[in-house]
Amino acid sequence: MRTAVIFLVLVGAVAAALILGGVFETEEPGVTPNTGRSGNGETDPGSGLGNTTDTLPTPTERPPLELRPFPPGSKVLVVGAVPNTADQFMLKLLGGRTGAAFQGWYLNPSNATPLGMSKELPPLESVPTGLTLSEYDYNVVVLSNVNDKDLGDDFWETLSKRVKAGQTHVLWRTWPPYPGGDADTPAVEHPWMTHPVIAELLPVTEVLPLQGAVDESGRTRLPGRFGQDGTRFRVTAKGETHPASRLVPWAEWSRVWWDELSQGDGAIRVKFCTPVTKLADGATALLTADVKNADDIPAVVVGQVGDGRVMWLGTRELAWKAFYNPKDEARIGLVLQNMLVWLAGGGE
Repeated sequence: MRTAVIFLVLVGAVAAALILGGVFETEEPGVTPNTGRSGNGETDPGSGLGNTTDTLPTPTERPPLELRPFPPGSKVLVVGAVPNTADQFMLKLLGGRTGAAFQGWYLNPSNATPLGMSKELPPLESVPTGLTLSEYDYNVVVLSNVNDKDLGDDFWETLSKRVKAGQTHVLWRTWPPYPGGDADTPAVEHPWMTHPVIAELLPVTEVLPLQGAVDESGRTRLPGRFGQDGTRFRVTAKGETHPASRLVPWAEWSRVWWDELSQGDGAIRVKFCTPVTKLADGATALLTADVKNADDIPAVVVGQVGDGRVMWLGTRELAWKAFYNPKDEARIGLVLQNMLVWLAGGGE
C-alpha cells in the first residue's frame, strides 16, 4: 500500500512538471549557442576527459552563457525507475533540441507512463535489453536510480562492452530512496556500488551509508542532506574549463557564472547529494556540494572506462523553484544539456 502511495505522489509531481511549457523551443536571452569556436584549446591526451586551455583573450565584461549543441545523429536512451520530475525535465529538453533523437522507459510506471517518451525513434514497447542497446546504437544512456534487478544481465553485460569500446557513454544519476528497499526498510547502500558489472563502470567507488550519524554537537544528521534551503554547487578548478561543466570558455568567467546561478529564488542548488567519499582512479570532480567547515561532496564526477565516458550526478533536482520562471528553467536546461553533449562526444 505504501509503495502505491509513493508512486501516486511521484506521478502527481510529474503531471505538474508536464504542464510547464516550451522553454526549450526558443533561445533564452543571454544564452549563446557555441558557433565556430570549440572553446577547448587543447584536450589533455592523458585523460580523454576534455580539460581545456583558453586560447582567446579573456573578455573584460562577462560573456553570455554558452549552450553547446548536440552532435548531429546523437541518440539517447533514458531509463528511470518511476515517473519523476528529473527524468521528465530531461526528456522535455531532448524533445526541444535538434541533433538528438531519444527514447525513454520507466521500469515501474504504475500505469501512468507520460507521453513524449521518444523523438525520431520508435517508442519502446518493452524493457530495454542488451539487444536494444545494439539495435539502436545509442551514443548516451542515462540511468536514473534504477534497480539493477529490473534490467537483465544481458543489458548490463552489453552496456559494459559498449562503454569500454567507446560506443556508448553513461550518465549515472542517484538520489534517495535508493532502489532495493521499501517504505519500512529503506536501503542504506546503493546496489550499484557492489554490482559485479556496474561498479566498474562508475567514476565513484565509495559512498557513505544513507543512515543518520551523530555529529559533534550530538545531533543526528543524514549525510548529504542540506535542509529546505539546500546548498550551493561549487565548481572545481577542473570544472571551470571542462566542457561538461564550464559555462563560458574562460575559467574565471565560468566561476563567476556558477556563483551567480547559485543565488536567488531560481538558484541551481542541491537539497541532497549522494555522500561520495572516494573517486575511481583517474576520475575528476567537476562540481561539489558545498559543505560548511568540511570537505565538499563530489556531486558531478566524470571518468573514463576503456574508451567510454561516464558521469555521476549525485542528486535528483538541480533546482526546485526555477521551473516557475522560464529564464531560470532555461539555465537549468543549459547546464544539463552541456553535460549530455559532452557524453555524446560534443563540446570538445
